[in-house]
Amino acid sequence: LNMGSRGRLIDHVDTFEPQFKELCLRCLRAAQAADAAVTEMTPNTVLVNFYKENADFKWHRDSEDPELARQDLGKTIVSFTVGHAAEFGYKMSFEDPNHGVVRLESGDVLLFGGPSRMIVHSVLRVIPKTMPVPLRGHMRNGRLNVTYRDVGCGFVDKSQFPMYRVSYDTETK
Repeated sequence: LNMGSRGRLIDHVDTFEPQFKELCLRCLRAAQAADAAVTEMTPNTVLVNFYKENADFKWHRDSEDPELARQDLGKTIVSFTVGHAAEFGYKMSFEDPNHGVVRLESGDVLLFGGPSRMIVHSVLRVIPKTMPVPLRGHMRNGRLNVTYRDVGCGFVDKSQFPMYRVSYDTETK
């Protein structure tokens, strides 16, 4: 664990087995078939987070190309949950005192893009003793989150590791 109660790894999508990228794209197509607001994306970056049961995670908004963010056209993010269930909190702004909560179970896939792409969100709680029986003994006790992103013209600044920073060169726009 490289961040206290959680661990983090960021790399190019081609570092991982190709069937995982294909699974991401199948989930994206299924979501697009159900909702026309789901935006296109070509996964090129994978963020893997592991959370222990007592993990502390702050409210944040993922980075996005500033031009796309201003137009509510951010590229869809595809996120997989494995292991313990978690409470995923979301709200439209940092100042909003109210937030919604979705319980994500092992095997759930969460997508957000288009008008919801820039939501403020957080893992509020990893729920103990919720790991599916077939996974017990095959992974650490906690929640594994695998997130696929299309960072477009952005780049992952690995000098900031273990923080996840995507930078965009806004001076050339």
